[in-house]
Parts: sequence; C-alpha cells; structure tokens
Amino acid sequence: MNSSRMLQTTGPTIAIVDDEPQVAETMAEAASLLGYRATTIGSGEDLFAQNLMSYDLIILDLNMPKFDGIQCLRQLAEAGSRSRIILASGYDTRLLETAINFGEGLGLVMAGSIEKPFRISELRKILAKEKPQKAMYVAKEYPVSLDDVLRAMDEGEFEMHYQPQVRLATGELAGLEALIRWPHPELGMVPPNAFLPIVDENNLSLPLFRYVSERVMNGCRIMKHYLPVCSELSINLPPCALTEAAFPEDIARLADDMGCPANRIKFELTETSISENFSNAYEIISRLRLKGYGVSMDDFGTGYSSLSQFSKLPFTQVKIDMQFIQTAKTSSASRVIVENTIEMAKKLKINVVAEGVEDYETYDWLREIGCDEAQGWFIAKAMPPRALLSWLSELDNRGDLKPLQNVSNLRPGQ
Repeated sequence: MNSSRMLQTTGPTIAIVDDEPQVAETMAEAASLLGYRATTIGSGEDLFAQNLMSYDLIILDLNMPKFDGIQCLRQLAEAGSRSRIILASGYDTRLLETAINFGEGLGLVMAGSIEKPFRISELRKILAKEKPQKAMYVAKEYPVSLDDVLRAMDEGEFEMHYQPQVRLATGELAGLEALIRWPHPELGMVPPNAFLPIVDENNLSLPLFRYVSERVMNGCRIMKHYLPVCSELSINLPPCALTEAAFPEDIARLADDMGCPANRIKFELTETSISENFSNAYEIISRLRLKGYGVSMDDFGTGYSSLSQFSKLPFTQVKIDMQFIQTAKTSSASRVIVENTIEMAKKLKINVVAEGVEDYETYDWLREIGCDEAQGWFIAKAMPPRALLSWLSELDNRGDLKPLQNVSNLRPGQ
C-alpha cells in the first residue's frame, strides 16, 4: 500500500510508515485533525520512493517485512534526512530505546516512540507536542536570509530572554539561562532554529556570541539588585570558541569592560562541541575556571563520551538532557540514568540541573531524589528582562526572593 490522505492542504507534513493499513489510517486521521498533512506508506521500500525531504515528521514502524524499521533508519541517515522521527512498535520498551539510540548515533533527529497497541489520546499528545518543532516547516514559515541576520546584528534587533533555574530544596532562584530571540519587524518572533543554521554556515557564531555576551553581561550589571548574590547567568558557548586560544582573555576583558564579575557568569557547552574539540577543551575550560567562571556540560547523556568528558574536565555543573527528564515517568531506563547521574555528580561535588521540567510530579520526584536545580516550563518560560523582573516580583512582592511555598499551584510559564 502506498496511499496518501491529505485532509489538510497546509501545515507540517507527516509520513506514517506501517504495513498495517488500518493502523496507518488511524494514525493519519489523528494527525490530520491536529493540522498535519498526512501520508500513509505501506512499507519501508515505498518510503524511499518518496521525496524524503518533504516530510517534517515520520512515524516509523519497527517490525515490517522485507525492510524493517532499523534498516529504514540507516537508509534515512544515508539520504541525509532531517525529518523528526517517532518509532512505533509492539516490542518491549528496551528495543524501542535501543532503536532510538541507534538513530541518534546515525545523526537522525529522534523525537521519541509510541508503543503498539497505542491509545489515540497518547498519539495525539505526542503529535501535538511535536507540531511546533518542525525545523523545515519553520524555515518555510520564516524565510530569513544572511543579509537579514547581518542587519539584525548591526541594528541590535536580537534580544535576550532569560529562563529561570530554581533550587529544588528551597525554591529559590539559582540562575538564569540566556536565550537569544529575534523580534523581526515584519515576520514577528523568529525562532532560533530559523536563523542559527545561517549563523553557523557563515562563520558568524563567534560574532553572535560576543553580541549575546555583551547584552547578558550588561543585563547582569543592571539586574544585580534584583537577583540573589549567588545566582548565575548562563551563556551558551559555540563549539568554535574552543578553537580560539585567546578566548579566555577576550571574554575576561569584555566582562571587565561591562562591569560584570566572573562569578556571575557560567558558560554552557554541549557534549558534541567538546567531543569535536577535546584537546582544546582541556585548555579553554581550565583557563575559564581559573578566571572564576562556571562551566556547565549541557545535554548530558545524549552522546557516547559523556562519562569520559564528565570525569576528565573541571565542570562546575551538569545539565541532564530533557529527553531523560520528560520520559522518566514512563521509561525505567531514563529514571536510572537520571538517578545515577545525580548520585555520581554529588560524589564529584558537581551541581546538577534537570532540564525540561513540565509538571509538578516531575518537579517533586527530582526534589525527592536529590537533584539540585530544575529548569522548564513548569517553573517559567524564557522571558525578556522586564517580564522577568515582574515574575520575580510576583513570586515575592516583598522585594526579596524567598522559597516557593506553593510551587504546585504555579502554572507553566507563570
């Protein structure tokens, strides 16, 4: 079977690859009701007769005759697919998790899994969550160019938003992660995945990093009277910074010029960036630490070299990737990874942050198992400085930040 069902003429596209027609049609119906343009494909072979680049999302059955889902993953990787992929299978969860790890190892964008037989409500929940995250759909929706990015940097159009991190034991503010946002004069708020690829492809990562650092450090100076003395502002460090021997001196000079103490700034690096520049990472991270800056390993657990990097480099913090936090309620493997990471970090005297906390149940569980800090929509979305100060004021209108006494009553983003 290779049929198409287009109940929508606009919206993100989804391919449902399953050799059971009834299952595929049921999934297509659910996807269409959420605004997807759904195509059903009856075999792995038929998938590769399609234009793979046209799909924002692919739901892929693992157990298909002749050409199974594992083979499809390898073929998708060889074809350079950037579609987000959800695996479906009636086999045990460990097999699904292994297949997801295999796909990630191939460089594919693995968005999760669904067990068969599935509930329509569960499928809708997954699809609804994935819908706004389609990189290709975003690119079509926000057609920005290199000239647009350069103009935005020259005119100061990019702005910083800050997402709070709180101490789980007390509810106090622990820090803020600085995230770049682009309020485009014609397109509205352009998401980062629409313009950061342009930045990377045109060697603008370091200039944009300096742009961000100047604004964050200036914000640190302005907001210092509103923030606890022990709180830090986190800046994401691009991989190319690890190749610049003069980077520690350059950033220290900038901080001095901006009047920002080193102990208020923390740099976040991903596992991938460290793996690609491991020898340089030793030097750069060590020298940043000597100058008083914090250094955090972001997205911990998503790569193959996590433990090696974790043990050999002088990190002050580790951030557990949101995929483990958000699947901990349903995946025993994720729970074990989270619990063991926290235990290991405590023994090494390294601070632990859980990313992607979206409900009170997860927040409370992390607090019970001894996680230090949490970040996510349950606590607050990323906000511009004015909204952040209002959020802090609402949290405690007495002018100083006290423990969250009623965190279970907070709405996401409140």
